[in-house]
Amino acid sequence: MMEPFYFGNSARSLFGIYHPPQLEKARNVGVILCYPMGEDYIRSHRAFVRLAMLLSSAGFHTLRFDYYGCGDSEGDSDQGEIRQWLADISTAVEELKGGSDLNQICLAGLRLGGNLAMLAGAERGDIDGIVLWNPVINGRKYIEELTTLHQEKIRNFFPGVKSFSEGESYREALGFPLPDSMLKDLEKLDLYAIRQKPASKILFIESSDVSEDGRFREHLNSIGVSLRYKHIPGFEPWIERDDWGQGMVPIKVLQFVVSWISEMFP
Repeated sequence: MMEPFYFGNSARSLFGIYHPPQLEKARNVGVILCYPMGEDYIRSHRAFVRLAMLLSSAGFHTLRFDYYGCGDSEGDSDQGEIRQWLADISTAVEELKGGSDLNQICLAGLRLGGNLAMLAGAERGDIDGIVLWNPVINGRKYIEELTTLHQEKIRNFFPGVKSFSEGESYREALGFPLPDSMLKDLEKLDLYAIRQKPASKILFIESSDVSEDGRFREHLNSIGVSLRYKHIPGFEPWIERDDWGQGMVPIKVLQFVVSWISEMFP
C-alpha cells in the first residue's frame, strides 16, 4: 500500500509517498529514502520503490520523496541546491516523525543521496541510523564522472555536436541541468570533512566490482560511528546497461539493507 501526498512549506511543497508498516505490530522506527540526482534518480527509481515495499513489509514506516526542483515536487529542475535539499531531508524527518509519532529515524541514501544523508545527519544530530549505498564521497570526482559520461554519450550518439566546455556558466549532465550554482555546491562536497557523528549506526554498502581502499571506513570509525561494511558486487542500477532485463533490481543489496535495519532497530 502506498499513500502519495504533498508536504512541507506550501511555497516549496515536496511530493512524498508513504509506505505504512504492514506487520500487525509496527516498529516505532521510520526510514526515509534519500534519492540520488539526475539520471541516477531515474535508473534507481525502481530499486527504491522495491526497497520501500520490503521495509514496509518488515514493519517500518517508510517515506520516499522528491527534493525541491526534482521529480514531482515544486520547483524547476534548474533550481535545486544542496542547502535546500538538506532542508528537505529535515522536513521529511519532521513529517514522518509527526505523522507516525516515531522516536527513531534511519536515512537510506544512494550515490548523492548518501552524501546528503550524511550531511543532514551531521547537522541534525538526532538521526539514529544511516545506510550509505555507494555514496558520493568527493564532489569534484563526482563532477568529473558526470562530465566524462556526458561527453561519451555526446560522442557516441551525436557525433559532431559540441559538448560543454570548461568555463561555461550553464551545463547539462546526461539531459539534466547542471548550472554554475549547482557545480559550486557539488565541488564543496567532501564526506571526509564531516567531524560530527551523523548517526550512531551506519551501514556502508558498495556494489562496484572493486571496493574502495578502506580510508573512508577508517574515517567513519574515527568519528565514533558503529560501522558495518558490506561489499556486494553485482548490478548497479544507476549505470546504463544494454541488458535491461538482467537484474534491474539488485535484490541482494535491498535484502541486506532491510536485514541490517531490522537487526539494528528491532
